Amino acid sequence: IAVLPFKPIDSASRNEIYEVGIAHSLINQLGAAKGLVVRPLFATRKYADIEQDPIAAGKEQQAEYILVSNYQLADGKIRVTAELYDVATGQIEETYKSEKEAGNLFAMQDAVAGVLAHRLLARFAPSENTNSAKRGTTNEEAYRLYLQGMYFYDNRDQTSLRKAIQALEEAVRLDPNYAQAWAGLAHSIRSITNLGRDGDPHEGYKESIEAVNK
Repeated sequence: IAVLPFKPIDSASRNEIYEVGIAHSLINQLGAAKGLVVRPLFATRKYADIEQDPIAAGKEQQAEYILVSNYQLADGKIRVTAELYDVATGQIEETYKSEKEAGNLFAMQDAVAGVLAHRLLARFAPSENTNSAKRGTTNEEAYRLYLQGMYFYDNRDQTSLRKAIQALEEAVRLDPNYAQAWAGLAHSIRSITNLGRDGDPHEGYKESIEAVNK
């Protein structure tokens, strides 16, 4: 199964925290189930475009099923509607809905993802229990910067990689124990070094290894 980034009903209110954050939490929860192969976030986040064809994305990811979700924010709540597609037939197999308070970001992400994970696991892995999402930090701003940094990292050009490094450096400043952000920083430094960043390439590799060690 592949979980696409969540899409806003109103394109003017796009927010990566909701689009990628909830998908990230759901992927983590589904990934705890034995026998269910879940495409990782780095493989699916590129399908964030609102006009993305879900079946084309599913075929590209070689997935049997693909989950397409949208969200709407109103009156302090978030309402999510998710559709599970059978990639082979192109048909919607099931539709899931969830409505939660949107005040506490992490609690909201886990609550929405928990509802969807419970329904999906009841279909695909009824004997499994979901685990709490593991995002690696309790600092909301560090988490936001991590998502932003990895978004820029995925573009793999020098301008985007500089932005990725800036965001990830700020994330680890806010939470020095944020392992995922250190790993993303290491990848970003190595990538920009490989593209020919100004300066000594050996220094770039040294910086990336230091981030890995952190």
